Amino acid sequence: MSFNVQSDFSKGAVKNMYDYSIEAMQYAKTQEKWPEIFEEKEIDGDHWQETSVIGPKMLRKTGQAEGFQVTLAREGYTVYAAVFDYTDAITMNYDTVRDIKKFKNILRECANGWGEGAIITRDQFYARVFNKGGMTAGDWIFNGTPESGAQSDASGDGCYDSASSSAIVAPFCRTGDTYKHTSKVGGTSYYNALASGTVNAASIVSLINLVEVTNAYDERDVKIPITVDAIVYPQGQWETIGRILDSDKIAGLSTNDTNAGLKRKFKTRVEWPQLTDTDAVFVGVAKKGLVALKRMDPVFDFFEDKKTRCYWATVEARMGAMFKNFRFWGVDNLAQS
Repeated sequence: MSFNVQSDFSKGAVKNMYDYSIEAMQYAKTQEKWPEIFEEKEIDGDHWQETSVIGPKMLRKTGQAEGFQVTLAREGYTVYAAVFDYTDAITMNYDTVRDIKKFKNILRECANGWGEGAIITRDQFYARVFNKGGMTAGDWIFNGTPESGAQSDASGDGCYDSASSSAIVAPFCRTGDTYKHTSKVGGTSYYNALASGTVNAASIVSLINLVEVTNAYDERDVKIPITVDAIVYPQGQWETIGRILDSDKIAGLSTNDTNAGLKRKFKTRVEWPQLTDTDAVFVGVAKKGLVALKRMDPVFDFFEDKKTRCYWATVEARMGAMFKNFRFWGVDNLAQS
């Protein structure tokens, strides 16, 4: 993680806070999981948007006497994302700051807490994309309209797609929902969520096939190659997932079938403590479809407020998340409310 030290009244205190926080982050017990599956993008504003261009792709078999057939390029869907602020602060009176030993101890504890807290906060933020991704009511993390109003996200707390009804479009939709992928030819309906009610080898295979086979078409309905390489699951599923993926034979079956396919399938396995749905399992392509917008890493400041005869120590960070493409991810057993 990079830091940008602000120049202020108490440069020494600010520098100490960075030193203490970096030390805390290096030895933090909590390790972030989101970098294993999210693409990272540095931005310099309070919002971001991306519009897909649906251009020519496949070549057409053409007779020698035939001419060219024109394929028109057009815009597809637009994805919107906003940046959110995270802050905290403490105040200390003049006497506390004048007591150098007490002041340094407080400053160290504060910076240590914020250093590890920044890791947990950011990990929880990006896990929210998964935790709230199936909510039919949507969630604020998918709302791409920033407080500045610099852009307007018509999908509100939903995702980028349109619906055939007034329902909010969740990033993870189940079959039977009335969601429509309007940028596809014919406005094809889609789903990328299952509800098997269990976690076993068969349910994971069905989920893989949903991503790699059913949804592996672009906006022109051209078949595209998608190869799942990541599985993400809550901490309580470690034993179940371990038996399913690591067994030489398919777990739960008496047919003695080998488990070569699932055992070699996933290069990235993420056991994520921040996931709140205890039986949800996600599969997808790492670094595809999910974008972590990095606006500002934690910035510390320390300054005097003469009016109240106090000193302030503050920290702020800014981040955003974008669910850019539904095709690359699928989920089983994710809550919708």
